[in-house]
Amino acid sequence: MRQPSGFSAVTAAGGHPMARIATLPLFRQGIGVALKPRVFAYIVAIWLVLIILNLLSIPGYYDVALRDLRLALCALALGRLSQAA
Repeated sequence: MRQPSGFSAVTAAGGHPMARIATLPLFRQGIGVALKPRVFAYIVAIWLVLIILNLLSIPGYYDVALRDLRLALCALALGRLSQAA
């Protein structure tokens, strides 16, 4: 598992500034998905897509981007399933 200091070193060496696109606290998103999945599942999916775009700009993080793609697809599936219920 990469530590935050290691991530900073990799991005600094690659010439990429640390980007902070995750503005919503993870705890609030989890509570939101639990209470209102019809809305928050799509918010989480968009949040994950932004993270994927950020990860694709950093060489060596393609495996993490692929994992987050799977999570984004699961969030979209949850949103669709909550619409049907």
